[in-house]
Amino acid sequence: MNQIRKWRTAAEWVSVFVLAGYVLYAGILRGWQMQSDFPNYYTSSRLLVEGIEVSRIYDNHWFTEQLTVHGFNQPGKFTPFPPPTALLMIPLTPFDPLTAKRIWLVMNVLLLIPTVFFIRKISGESRRFSWLLILVTGLGLANNFYLGQVYLLVLLALLAGHYLITTNKEYTGAAIWGIAAAIKLIPVIFLLPFIFQKKWKPLAGFTAGFAAIHFITLLVTGKEVYANYFSVLANHLNGSIDGQSPYAYQFQSWNALLRNLFVYDEVQNQHPLIHFALLFQIGRLFIYAVVILIAAERIYDFRKHSDFTELVMAITGIAVFELLPASATYHFIMLLFPFLFLFRKANRDQRIVLFISFAAIGTLPVILQKLIPENAPILFLFYRLWLMTIFWAAAMVVLKRISKKKISIP
Repeated sequence: MNQIRKWRTAAEWVSVFVLAGYVLYAGILRGWQMQSDFPNYYTSSRLLVEGIEVSRIYDNHWFTEQLTVHGFNQPGKFTPFPPPTALLMIPLTPFDPLTAKRIWLVMNVLLLIPTVFFIRKISGESRRFSWLLILVTGLGLANNFYLGQVYLLVLLALLAGHYLITTNKEYTGAAIWGIAAAIKLIPVIFLLPFIFQKKWKPLAGFTAGFAAIHFITLLVTGKEVYANYFSVLANHLNGSIDGQSPYAYQFQSWNALLRNLFVYDEVQNQHPLIHFALLFQIGRLFIYAVVILIAAERIYDFRKHSDFTELVMAITGIAVFELLPASATYHFIMLLFPFLFLFRKANRDQRIVLFISFAAIGTLPVILQKLIPENAPILFLFYRLWLMTIFWAAAMVVLKRISKKKISIP
């Protein structure tokens, strides 16, 4: 037994150093130079600081012109960011763009320290394994640094908020979630168990944080920005982002895959598998129904479970990531949050399956994106979607087995 423990420890250390080396090279060192998406965040904040009228901020052509004015030689877009996103980089606007990007990169890397602290608190795992859990997000974490993204910050907000909620600071913790949700909508889904249990204090805290940020933004940007945003959001939920093809395999979503298979377009998709657009709607409805119904069944299974709140967050979080209408690698950093709750409840064998399938989402695409050419058959190009589906299926099976333990609220 001691020998097995030693081998496991050694394997974990090797994995930590290998993954840290990859993130250092692919994310931090490469990210020291200017890369998208940071210019989008930085420019939107500069527009507010300079008092420029931003009613056209969701107009890609106009926003690209603003990037050019502010020193960026690249196209850009604010779509589909919520309006409060423009507040994010205001503290960095006194600096030139490259200096601001480098400051944000250093700050982003430093966020790993409190993130690992809260991972350890929530999971109960060792510091070493907690580092492994964040580093195994692999390509997502590297791209978060490389592109100057903010998803590690959102993950930290989720973790810190949950820790406060579970230490009798429900209002404050949920308010942190609300602030994060004003920037990136994902935290909204983790309110579901509080709604089921009619826990008004965290719901009030979330609402206060969410509303406060939006109210400040509304005062700064004006009503027209919000009117445009609701239109942008509706299109985004349908898998369509202005300036990007809804057929793009980079979205790695069921929307994009089914469009490629069944919806003809004379420019973007001349050779669908079957030219029958109704199958796109039927297929999407079927997949959404299956995922939602299974999630509902699992939630019902745990209705009297002592860990109802965290297990429902695991169920809904994993289900939503399976159904994201348009995803990028860095989004999957946030999948670690619901994963932790499920991982903590699983037994040893279940943990192995969950960890491998979760780790595959962040690590295998590093190899697959080099091995699979862009002209490969369409089903091969959606490898991250298949990896996410495997993880979702494994999670749902594990949840069913956990529910059979019949651990109920006293």
